Amino acid sequence: MIAMVRVNIRRTVGDRRVLALATVLPLLLILVTGLLAGSPKEPVGLVNPSPRLLELVQHTAGIKVRIEPDRAALTDDILRGRVVAGLVGLAAARGSLRVDFIAQSATTDAVQARTDVVALLDLIAAEGTSTHFTDTVLAHTHTSAPLSPFSYVAPADLVLFMGITILVLSSGLVESRRLGILRRLTAAPVRQRSIVAAHVVSLLCLAAAQSVGLLLLGRILFGVHWGDPLAVGAVVALLALGLSGASVLIGLWARTQEQ
Repeated sequence: MIAMVRVNIRRTVGDRRVLALATVLPLLLILVTGLLAGSPKEPVGLVNPSPRLLELVQHTAGIKVRIEPDRAALTDDILRGRVVAGLVGLAAARGSLRVDFIAQSATTDAVQARTDVVALLDLIAAEGTSTHFTDTVLAHTHTSAPLSPFSYVAPADLVLFMGITILVLSSGLVESRRLGILRRLTAAPVRQRSIVAAHVVSLLCLAAAQSVGLLLLGRILFGVHWGDPLAVGAVVALLALGLSGASVLIGLWARTQEQ
């Protein structure tokens, strides 16, 4: 059984098409989809902004400015979805800055806009201006930083390409049947269940190598936080086991590689 596993793995690793399908294509797709899903500039409405705050907001990469005439117009634009949030400048003493952040709900875009605004206010405070910040919706609410787009697409692509790779390898079992390799193995003192188990173990080893590689590269290259290692390992292991069993069933059922 060990010899069959070794031969199956060596034959698969020697196929450059399988290697490209298992490694290069997932990384490219994660990169492209992650960049395409990148967060655009959040449109933020401003009412009576201070000159310094307006200057900083206009030069912030993640914020798009929309000047509002008054608080009522800003509220209307938030409710209609024209802006994700708003910032209202309040009356303040000389050398100080008071603003009120307004958002309809704690959406990802609103939270990101709030994070950017707080960073700008911290910069103004560091320059010597006293700042006072309030918000009406998210007050005293802990919100975690939004995940990067890669954190959404990387797990999906991991599942997708593991399934594609493992199921495509069922064509190798069909080829072994066509060449009579399985018939010769059954003529040897080898149990049929050992032959099937060898193919399943081979696929599990390849699935483990592919998943570990994508998990590590996703963490190193794209900064993806996968979560609890034990939970992720359990999910990936069960997924690999199910796909390996399905691949063997397809390989034993299909008559041609095209099928």
